[in-house]
Amino acid sequence: MRLGQSILAALEGGRGEAVALEWEGLRVRFRVEEADRVGCAIFGLCVEDLRASAKDAEDLKAWADRVAGRVTYLMERVAAIETDGASGMALLRSVPPDLRGGARAYYEIVLKSPGTLTLTRYRYQDGDRMRTEVPCALTRDVFERLVDDLAEAMRG
Repeated sequence: MRLGQSILAALEGGRGEAVALEWEGLRVRFRVEEADRVGCAIFGLCVEDLRASAKDAEDLKAWADRVAGRVTYLMERVAAIETDGASGMALLRSVPPDLRGGARAYYEIVLKSPGTLTLTRYRYQDGDRMRTEVPCALTRDVFERLVDDLAEAMRG
């Protein structure tokens, strides 16, 4: 069984449940807002490589490029925005963000050395000038593929 298949089985916990799963040296965590037989809405997807070693700026850039190259099927494409080797972090965001009704919605992926990736969906309301975390709405097939692709991108 692949990681993505295990994650789908963990969705069965239902609404409001925190999910944590370890699989072949990876830890995946998220909170289920809703799940049914077609799709799910999740918050705070975090994938950690428990076996990872420290990454320099070049390694972080390569990791960010792998994520951007593999994850091409979300509502918006993601691209590397910034890589900071000194702090051991890289930032990817939706390019361009989704613009509707005076608000922008976008994915943000933060990579932290040695091996932590977080994916969050935000909504920025122009009038409020604040961003708010919103659920990532995904079909079950897309969620399974996303988890597998993020795991593969982490390991190179």
